[in-house]
Amino acid sequence: MTGPLRAGAAALSIAPPLGLPMQGFIRRYRHAEGYGAPLEVTALALEVGGTRVLLCGVDTAAIQRPAVDALRARVAAAAGAAPEGVILNWNHTHCAPPGDRSFGDLGLGGGDPTDETLGALGAYLDTMYERIVEAAALASHRLEPAAVAWGLGAADLAVNRRERAPDGRVILGWRPDGLVDRSVTALQARRADGSAIATVVSYGCHPVTVGPDVFDYSADYPGPMRQAIRDWTGGEAVFLQGAGGNVLPRVAFAGHGDAERFGRRLALEALHALADRTAGRRRWERRPDGSATPFSLYRYRDDLDEAPVLAAVVTTCPKFLPKYAPL
Repeated sequence: MTGPLRAGAAALSIAPPLGLPMQGFIRRYRHAEGYGAPLEVTALALEVGGTRVLLCGVDTAAIQRPAVDALRARVAAAAGAAPEGVILNWNHTHCAPPGDRSFGDLGLGGGDPTDETLGALGAYLDTMYERIVEAAALASHRLEPAAVAWGLGAADLAVNRRERAPDGRVILGWRPDGLVDRSVTALQARRADGSAIATVVSYGCHPVTVGPDVFDYSADYPGPMRQAIRDWTGGEAVFLQGAGGNVLPRVAFAGHGDAERFGRRLALEALHALADRTAGRRRWERRPDGSATPFSLYRYRDDLDEAPVLAAVVTTCPKFLPKYAPL
């Protein structure tokens, strides 16, 4: 036994200034003019004995190498974790500025950015990276005794996007017989009294319920999902994007209301998956009670003394794969 599990969570805003280009829709012909679901960094730190891991979700399309390597090293140092114990996950929203300088104008809408815009974008990236590091440090600073419960649900909110048009072309749309993973994986860190420290939810679907004709920054459906879990549990919420490569929301390229409906439904399924799942070993206790009629009261508590195994490993994928390599 290496000691009890501890958990801590944090969330920080990464609201960009208005006027920056957003990545994901070339068709978008103007830069950001407003705010939808807030862009955030959320983090959950877990520790058993001397092993600490950090699960961090960021509302950005992507941050690629070499920027992500340097960022991961900074996060590991701030969180007191080994680099292999740090997961940085991008929700892949199409309603946020690009996540690093190496993207250039790839996938940017709104026309060619000016030197002034590029300068503002660079300042935003510096701020976003700092928020990621700060969220990791804050989650680690808040570590407290905990236990974890996990569950697996399913939500029929997404569809394979490789639709075959009448002329034989593959377009973005619905392919009902295409591959989709509808699993909703949920993990919740809880205190001894059952209150939630944080809930982690993973689902594989492009966050494009908000479409190119909306000129607002938005976390898309992960934002409302997080807020619903906060409202319903009192704890923090972290979204981790799953295998969403060829998967769209059934209602895609629409507006904020559709993101709200998707997110709240996903939150419901995550908490449904966790309902009645125990954190640690559940112990039932009998308490005698009564006056004229004696009776027994049965109450349970989750034993936090028995810690789970916590470990992390990292593997590096080949830099290049053959175009049609079997998976």
